[in-house]
Amino acid sequence: MAKGFLNIMKNKKVYVLGIGPGNPDYVIPAVREAVEKCDCLVGAKRNLLLFENKRFENKEKIYIKDRFDYVMDFIKENRKNKNIAVIVSGDPGFHSILNLIRKSLKKDEYVVIPGISSVQMAFAKIGDSWEDAKFISCHGGENMDFVDDVKKNDKVFFLTDKDFSPDVIAGILLKNHMDNRKVFVLENISYPNEKITETDLENLKNMKGFELCVMIIKK
Repeated sequence: MAKGFLNIMKNKKVYVLGIGPGNPDYVIPAVREAVEKCDCLVGAKRNLLLFENKRFENKEKIYIKDRFDYVMDFIKENRKNKNIAVIVSGDPGFHSILNLIRKSLKKDEYVVIPGISSVQMAFAKIGDSWEDAKFISCHGGENMDFVDDVKKNDKVFFLTDKDFSPDVIAGILLKNHMDNRKVFVLENISYPNEKITETDLENLKNMKGFELCVMIIKK
């Protein structure tokens, strides 16, 4: 890691660290070194499992478990006497807890190190570019008015969740007179049980049992 970054860590800060899609091979060296030098790790249990070996066994660990108010209170109360690593999947700049942190802390109180995003991984897996894609998140019902966006764009990336899974999204689009299109559903990207399904909206609406996944719709 650059010498300048090590000097930054002499001051107590909050480090928002992207670990990529979840496979340890995709965690960049700068993130690993930052985690090693932090006193406390905050994140979802699944994400913190990447840091369970002896190098990290003495770190204090705070699991989010949807307790965002508790986590933010902890960060604000401890940021002056601890280097705190907030571990997030993918890139912190794409639908993560970073939005809460930047609203609660001053810019000089936190540092962001991005990881490989689900967008990058998904489009790489299907061998396509993404500069011309429309991005839609259905996490927690964020954007339920997506039909027109899909109709207007040739390439659309979806963050899905358990309530708005790929089959549900396909059904909504077809009920709203969406033309049938090619679809890629990418589950558990980078994990041993990774699965990529290439289909279309008509077939997708009848499929079930999707795990952690993203979806790309193309003309």
